[in-house]
Amino acid sequence: MIKCENCSSIYKNEFAQADENSPSNFSCPVCRSPLRQSDLNKTAHGEHLLPDGSNYDKYAYPRPLFTVDNLILRFNFESQRIELLLIKRKFPPFAGRFALCGGYVDLKNNEDIETAAARELLEETNVQGIAVTQLGAFCMEDPRDYTVTTAFYALLNPEQLGRLEIIANDDASDYQWLGIDEVGELAFSHTKIVNALIQKITEYPIETAVKLLRPLTNMSDVVAVLNEIRRLKGVDSRLKIGNHVNTYLKVRGYEAVGSGELEPSEKRGRPKQLYRLMQSRVH
Repeated sequence: MIKCENCSSIYKNEFAQADENSPSNFSCPVCRSPLRQSDLNKTAHGEHLLPDGSNYDKYAYPRPLFTVDNLILRFNFESQRIELLLIKRKFPPFAGRFALCGGYVDLKNNEDIETAAARELLEETNVQGIAVTQLGAFCMEDPRDYTVTTAFYALLNPEQLGRLEIIANDDASDYQWLGIDEVGELAFSHTKIVNALIQKITEYPIETAVKLLRPLTNMSDVVAVLNEIRRLKGVDSRLKIGNHVNTYLKVRGYEAVGSGELEPSEKRGRPKQLYRLMQSRVH
């Protein structure tokens, strides 16, 4: 395959046209620009490659669009639901539909996927300075071309959320927090990425809860977050404050350690004790 540097047309070598005025005697069949002999000699067959691979034909096989997507989660202590940050698309395809925050990797500048994910998150939502973890790679339904995306996720606690100022920008006309299992059909078949994340966070309930809770938290909030994770996993029974939740933590290698501090509150009544969820000490 040959890519014309002048008009960017891509075609098989045999379609290059003979041209007496070209240094290589061949020209682009689309724009008639001279072709370089080095382009005509490119190959994708290993037995014909040079040791340094300089004659590899990178256009020999179809290449997908390469994108990144971000899944940002929080726990809504009022609705007691784990929620996902979504953007509403401003432009086609899927204009007006909700989608994950994401976009193209800048391959021209050799951008790595972590940098691309952070850049797209900043450009579309103004969210920055948070650590994300790679969830996996997924094939997407994109009417423009075959697309492969790498998804990243982050679970934010109230303190982290308080430092953010979310603003819809760039390709996003608006944003919204929606219950992670209530997002419906998202653009680009993003829903299957959401389902993969639900499976991930419910597989490790305590680790998920630790990230969604304040470092120092009360037991009511601990139980609320754990019950939401259990609901997402399909567990009907609910944990209760006391020995029930303490046993649940213990069998999973964790314990609620009292901090000796009380939760500041303007409400009447006894202030709540504050705890830290920690891995159990091994004796």
